[in-house]
Amino acid sequence: MVRPARLLVGRPWFRFLYERHLVYNQCWEDPRVDHQALRLSGDDRVLAITSAGCNVLDYALSGAQVLAVDANPRQNHLLSLKIAGIRALDFESFFELFGRGGSPRAEAMYHDALRPRLGPEAQAFWDSSIGAFLPHRSRGGSFYYSGTAGLFARAVRYYVEHVPDLRRGLESLLGADDIPEQLEIYHRLVRPRLLGDATLRISGSRGMLSLLGVPAPQRELVASSPGGIAGYLRVCLDHVMSVAPLRENYFWSVYITGHYARGHCPEYLKPGPFEQLKGGLVDNVSIRTGLLTDVVGQCEAT
Repeated sequence: MVRPARLLVGRPWFRFLYERHLVYNQCWEDPRVDHQALRLSGDDRVLAITSAGCNVLDYALSGAQVLAVDANPRQNHLLSLKIAGIRALDFESFFELFGRGGSPRAEAMYHDALRPRLGPEAQAFWDSSIGAFLPHRSRGGSFYYSGTAGLFARAVRYYVEHVPDLRRGLESLLGADDIPEQLEIYHRLVRPRLLGDATLRISGSRGMLSLLGVPAPQRELVASSPGGIAGYLRVCLDHVMSVAPLRENYFWSVYITGHYARGHCPEYLKPGPFEQLKGGLVDNVSIRTGLLTDVVGQCEAT
């Protein structure tokens, strides 16, 4: 089979980004949907792609044994840092790092409490990367503007700051009281400025989607949808704005603000679930670096 040239060109760029950089600083898949479908319990074993580790920790809250696998070791280093934080830090300190996106005390917390609980490879990575959690040193002032997904978020933030009234529109969206008010603000102040053809061509380009960790086959699938990538993005954002308040949609709001809001964040960043993980459920998580197919084969052989 002859593959499209754009697919062959895109893959080396994707591999360069994925193999040499931290890509995901949060998970974009909603774990609530997984729980509805899987009905996890303490009798289950789960194999999951690590990504940023948010959903792995969410699955562990069910009592299930969770094996987190990722071909990118940096994603596993991030999960290892979160696990070390759950074991070593109080909730407020942990939320500073992973909820607020950083703390002036990040280096002290790392060297005093987190580093001793990491393996050698994770130590080597975070020895040179813990500055991502220092507001005065991290790009954009938050860990959530780091990694290649964070680079995309910073590009969008730069655009927002330089388009008249777009920042005001987004802030108004975050303050909307209900869906009708949100939709009115969205269509009046945000959609015309954020979803223009030129903007969507750039944000939906192969390079930009690679920053978000979207593999070439998925990009091609989106591009083949009605209206192409631009049409797909419009449909997705229109739907997002119509189903839930943006302030409660932590997947989007964290990139607008640079931090999670208390109560509107992944479960592991809430006091009760955090204490459950600290109380022993975090021990249900194990981490493996490698291809998913290889790890499945190893599991079947044991």
